[in-house]
Amino acid sequence: MAAREDEGKRDDPAGKASQAEQPQDEGKAQSRALVPESLVRISIGIIILGGMTVGAFFLITDVIAPHLGPKQEETFTGSAVDEQLLPVVEAPGEQYVVEDIIVNPSGTRGKRFLRLGISLETKDGPTVLAELDSRRAQIRDLLIRKFSRRTLEELSDPTVREEIRLSCIEEINTNLLEGEIANLYFTDYVLQ
Repeated sequence: MAAREDEGKRDDPAGKASQAEQPQDEGKAQSRALVPESLVRISIGIIILGGMTVGAFFLITDVIAPHLGPKQEETFTGSAVDEQLLPVVEAPGEQYVVEDIIVNPSGTRGKRFLRLGISLETKDGPTVLAELDSRRAQIRDLLIRKFSRRTLEELSDPTVREEIRLSCIEEINTNLLEGEIANLYFTDYVLQ
């Protein structure tokens, strides 16, 4: 057998037999080249990216989103528990309106302004309304002082606005001789 291989090599000095083996190897290489390696990698990357997108969607909608909103309590209708949980709706008290208060917020150099209107609610009757009317100038002065001390950023913040509202109620109530203010409502609040 070895003698035959040697004879084949002698008869074929240019190596034609090895060329016959090369087309088979090239065919295998061409079959591998039909799907380039870079295309395979891109396809795998797209599949992984799609899986990550679906996973992120479910993570956000099922795990994170339920914790973002306010917690809702389960209620059962027709039970004694409902009667205890119902908020008591009170009739509104009498209103004393203070309109068109215009102030320049601190640090604006007169270029910006706040226009506000308020309504003071009392449940103590017309005597408190009469006293509020006699103290109209004091109430306007109080509101102008409270709001003009604040910066534009503070007046834009709802928590600061609520803080000012509560302090105004407290200070007005300390100045009243009879009765008290139950609430203060902003009927106009324009910041420009």
